[in-house]
Amino acid sequence: MARLFSRGDDREEQRISAQLDRIPHHLEIASEAELDGIRTALADRWRVKLTELLEEYPELEAELRALVEEVRASVPEAQQFFTQNNHSHDQSRQYVVQHGTIVINDGPDTQQGS
Repeated sequence: MARLFSRGDDREEQRISAQLDRIPHHLEIASEAELDGIRTALADRWRVKLTELLEEYPELEAELRALVEEVRASVPEAQQFFTQNNHSHDQSRQYVVQHGTIVINDGPDTQQGS
């Protein structure tokens, strides 16, 4: 990525490389509450930088696409795990669904004890 942005300028490549190397550190020291905001800000920032780079050097599109595919191939697919905890007390009711649709009709004909 640094080489792509630096366009052959060794000092610029080192500067960009240093910027990129700091990203994991910022993520490691961030609190759990800050992580999404930091990731979003970083993604937005680099999206703008990449857009500007391609506007200025459209001939880099194929090289950038190859780099994106290389990164995708080296990163494991995202896996999502969900946990749902439902607690009910006294006379309360819960209507819980994890996938799909739930339809509830609490009209007078369906109420408990009627």
